[in-house]
Amino acid sequence: MEEFAGTVALSTDSVPRSSSADVAWDRPPEGLSLSVLEFSLSTASLDELEAVTKETSPDRLTAIWNEHPELKELALVRTCHRVECVVLHHVSIASFRTSLPGRADAWREWTGTEAVHHLYRVAAGLESLAWGEREVREQIRAAGRRIHTRHPRSVLGDLFRSAIDATDHGEGPAASRRSIASIAATTLLEEIARPFPRVLVVGAGTVGSQVVEALGPYARTTILYRHKPPSDDFLRANGARAAPIDAIAAELPLCDGVVAAAKAGERILRPIDLIGRDRGIVLVDLGVPRNIDPRVTELPGIRLVDLAELHLRHPPPADSAVLDRVARARALERSEQLSKELGSPDVDALMRAIDSIRREELQRAQPYFGRLTASQREAIDHFSQRLVRQMLRTPLDELRRLPPGPERERLLAMTARILGPAGGP
Repeated sequence: MEEFAGTVALSTDSVPRSSSADVAWDRPPEGLSLSVLEFSLSTASLDELEAVTKETSPDRLTAIWNEHPELKELALVRTCHRVECVVLHHVSIASFRTSLPGRADAWREWTGTEAVHHLYRVAAGLESLAWGEREVREQIRAAGRRIHTRHPRSVLGDLFRSAIDATDHGEGPAASRRSIASIAATTLLEEIARPFPRVLVVGAGTVGSQVVEALGPYARTTILYRHKPPSDDFLRANGARAAPIDAIAAELPLCDGVVAAAKAGERILRPIDLIGRDRGIVLVDLGVPRNIDPRVTELPGIRLVDLAELHLRHPPPADSAVLDRVARARALERSEQLSKELGSPDVDALMRAIDSIRREELQRAQPYFGRLTASQREAIDHFSQRLVRQMLRTPLDELRRLPPGPERERLLAMTARILGPAGGP
């Protein structure tokens, strides 16, 4: 399984190496807590979700992160159905919540075991229109690579890995494979209700290609690409043709339906593009932000199906309760492990001390590195973090498993003496 790496340098509020006592016993008053804040089609309208999606850009999230030093880790999960903030924290996140865009009461909060269960459901596709959709897990994986962290050990990275691992292996939540592409294709064909219609698929990425495959036996399909056309083998296998996206104006008059599946972040199809049509057309928009301007419905003969309608038309499958029980059982097991980890502030303090040493040694070595770019400095920092984590993972996990008592205190004190005050050549 792939390792995740944080993207923000650790903060400077680490334990100083002035004495062994400082290293060992600078402990927070309590352990860490896990929260998930959800803004989705289950809590808000599509218009609201689109606005929040635009406002939670990586740069904006970094700015919010810098404004809230009380957060220890923060990850952003974005799919076409939701925006979620996964937060590791010591104190209340009420202040952080007020800095998030969108209607405050549309941010639903999950905590503790329920937060873990919810993240497992999201990773398994159980909170999506397309249950078991593989692309959702890839989006979770991508979110795990962009974790903001002030913590020497990536707790959220481990949690994301476990959620993906639970759905990637064996039977369980990922067993259902109803794809969003098949839903879009089925909906379009039902709405057009004529044999072998002409369909324009906008977007040649994963979802767009899957739509073409789903439509292959039932429609004459043209796929519009932005950078690279699909392979000739793919087009032949699905009886499709390809055209650059700049040709959309020429292609629209020829088609009976459109599926928009591009990650453009902007309107690709507007009312002006459809004015003057002499026949109706069915449009299916899978984008958030939307690819199709909703004002197209003001024109005669235009039928627009968006994600909000698709959610209403396609309820969870009959086996959803069974799949959810599997997800909950796995999440409960992981939550129990996580509770032990987060309830060990003395070990966390020790890890902060170790990370302080790591950063001090990097600072000492700086003159030998020469002039480095920002990306090179970040790469060295990530490499040293991962090296330390891998070396300490087993002994620290063993230490966490020890119950409070003399043996645990003895090992912590001994480790503090080994670390000792700063020094060396």
